[in-house]
Amino acid sequence: VSTQSTWDCNWGDLCMKLKQFVDEFKAKSDTSTNIQSIGDMKNFMRDYPEFRKMGGNVSKHVNMVSEVGECIKRRDLLSISVLEQELACYDNLKEHSESVAELLKSPKTEATDCLRLVLLYALRYEKSPKSAVPMFRDMLVAKGVAPRELMLLDGIIKYGGSRQRASDLFKTEGIGKIITNLAKGFKDVNNVYTQHEPVLKSLLQALLRGGLSTEAFPFLSGFTPQNGTRWRPKEIVVFIVGGATFEEALFVNAFNDPANANNSANAMHEGSKGKPDATCLLGGTCILTAQRFMDEVIAHQGSQ
Repeated sequence: VSTQSTWDCNWGDLCMKLKQFVDEFKAKSDTSTNIQSIGDMKNFMRDYPEFRKMGGNVSKHVNMVSEVGECIKRRDLLSISVLEQELACYDNLKEHSESVAELLKSPKTEATDCLRLVLLYALRYEKSPKSAVPMFRDMLVAKGVAPRELMLLDGIIKYGGSRQRASDLFKTEGIGKIITNLAKGFKDVNNVYTQHEPVLKSLLQALLRGGLSTEAFPFLSGFTPQNGTRWRPKEIVVFIVGGATFEEALFVNAFNDPANANNSANAMHEGSKGKPDATCLLGGTCILTAQRFMDEVIAHQGSQ
């Protein structure tokens, strides 16, 4: 199992690739035990170093994935991941409030994971008078979240609330959109762990259609596109100040090479596996993780 073949795998895909690796080793192992002639012995001794090396690699990968699996189970990360996706993708205040509260009460969930959930919830239901954020604040205290991190509940709204955003962060469709996707056989939503699509996808789609807002994304001074505002580039460079996420990197990989993209990637040309109309180069000031983002928001608050 090479890094190159698994870097864009989600947890389920990674486990399937490991199973294939183990099955391949088992098949070779069964073959090596069937020694019935001098020729078989010679072939076995010739292949033994490679066979032994493969056995070591199998053992190493199985141990590593087992340890990660125990961590996922111990922290209930699969349940947290599903809820994160749902909070990012659709409105359902009652269900989401109950689900967040249940995970906050769970002895398995860790304080940082719970804080991340409540921050997503706070952004999603920022304008709702029935938001349960005050109750969740008390529950986070009981969970052991530090006072400095609790400041994020107010800081996240000042930093990235609806008044601060230039575009709609959350899709406004209700649960009906999810049901529609289920009826379509998950054509647009591969599974519950990969429902969310980065904003970058809609921006690139608009750019390739020639419909990207020139007010939000103006041309450089002195540049006149050949086809006016309907100009479509062949090479695209996206640089995100503040950092690009792994999800955005996964999407750009699928955008550039849809034929070899991981199935869980939200591919650009849905239903098409041909050569893309343009290529995209993604860059950023850093690889942005949830923890790094929270640290930056806290630092931003402290500087005001």
